[in-house]
This record gives sequence, C-alpha cells and structure tokens, in this order.
Amino acid sequence: MNLNPLYELKERLESGIIAGVSLLSEDFRLARAVEQIEPLSKASPVFQKIYQSAMQLLSDEGDRKGDMLLDILGFVDAVLTTREMCRLFRSDCIVPADLEEAEFDSPLGSGTGAAVIFGATGGVMDAALRSAYYLVTGRNPDPDAFQAVRGSKPWREAVFHIPGAGDVRVAAVSGLANTRKLMEAIDSGDAEYDFVEVMACPGGCSGGGGQPIVDGEELAEYRGDALWDMDKQEKVRFSHENSDIQALYRDYMEKPCGERAHHLLHTDHSAWQMPPAPVRLR
Repeated sequence: MNLNPLYELKERLESGIIAGVSLLSEDFRLARAVEQIEPLSKASPVFQKIYQSAMQLLSDEGDRKGDMLLDILGFVDAVLTTREMCRLFRSDCIVPADLEEAEFDSPLGSGTGAAVIFGATGGVMDAALRSAYYLVTGRNPDPDAFQAVRGSKPWREAVFHIPGAGDVRVAAVSGLANTRKLMEAIDSGDAEYDFVEVMACPGGCSGGGGQPIVDGEELAEYRGDALWDMDKQEKVRFSHENSDIQALYRDYMEKPCGERAHHLLHTDHSAWQMPPAPVRLR
C-alpha cells in the first residue's frame, strides 16, 4: 500500500491553515491530493473517513471549514504505521531493546491473547468466537478450539458447533481480490455463512502497507504466527475476561449486545452522508 498520498494530503492541509481556509476550494493541489486518497479509502475504514471528510471540506461553502480542516488533520495524524514508528525511533537514536520495562497506561496495559491476534487474518473471528461461545453457554471454550480459521490460506471456511446456538458457519478472507470472490460466491448462492471476517491486507494487519519491508520476502505469515504464539503465552485469552472491558460494560455499556453498546459499537455504511458531488480538477 502506497501511503504517499496520505503524506501529500497532510502537507496540503497544513498549507491551507497558513494560507487561510477561504482559499481551500481553489487549491488544485489539495483537490489532487484528495483524489489520490480515493483508492486508499476502498481498502480501509480510516482512509474512507479521511476521504469523505476531505471531499466535504472541498465542497462545503459554510463557516465550518476551519473546524473541518482540523478534524481531518486529526484523522491523518491518527494514522501511525510501524515503519513511521521505526523512523521516529531512529531519528531520536532510541533503541527499544535498551529501554527499561514499564507498564502501559491504562487501559492499554490490560490486554488479552484475544486482542493480540487481531493483527493476524482469522484473529478477529477467533477472538469473537471465544466470547460468543461464553455468552451462549456460560462457560469458556478451549481457547484453541477455533484453529480452523487460522493460517495463511486467503479464504478459509469452517463450521463450529456451539451448544445452544447450533452449527455456526464462518469464513475468514484477506486481500480485497479474495474478498470480491467471496462476495460473488455469497451473492450467487454458492456460499452461505453466519459470520464473515474480512481483512483488506493480505495476511491481515501483519501484512499491512505500513509494516517494515524486506526486499524479496513476504513476512505476513511469519508475523501472524508470532501473534498466535504470543496469544498462547498470555494468562488471559478471552476478551470478556479483560478487567477494563468488564468495567466498561458494568459502568457504562450495561451489557454485551445491549442497546447502548449496539448504538456505539456498530455502524450502517449505507447511512453515511456522502458529499453531494465529487470535486474535479479544473
């Protein structure tokens, strides 16, 4: 994934702050930078949000341009890739291996094995199935009961039996080309699932565009295997046993799948308000 369009957009937005927001709609370089973000928006929700907001910024003629510009810069700055982190360490001569061990800030310090595997294809589904089993049966499954969704095969499917829920048909796919094949199979009736996991990057986040690059080597599977090994070493391997998650539901969300949780943790992609018309270069 080429992230240069993201850096160019950030540069143009920062220039817009200096030049004045009233000139943004006339900035052809900003319009070009926004257009170059469009392919990225099809691969990741965060880039989609950046693209939609930037399109709205260019088409809006109201007095909210300043606030909108700052919001978009916030979204752009929220994207920190592994390669960027490495460059930050090197620029400040920081060797992570030489740093003293310290606790993470709460709530980031109370992770579980189920969280670690989110970076590997099949990991989100595996973690969700562990908790789904508990929510249905009242007891934890073997944390390795759902291994059929793991691995490097770009399209994996399995059927798991959960007492009280019956057979659950699942599929995990990574890479957008494989995602298209899966969607076409579902549309044609050749495949039917109860739960589907899609990761845009081949191999999952471990094979993402911001990961370190080694010429001639594809390391997504190797990195994913490391995440599964880390999961096995964790004392807590179920998301619903995370003490901070338990406190969140107890004090605010009320209960899993409840009305407040559903409202805050789910979205309807078809209900998003899109800009009225695309901005074209003149």
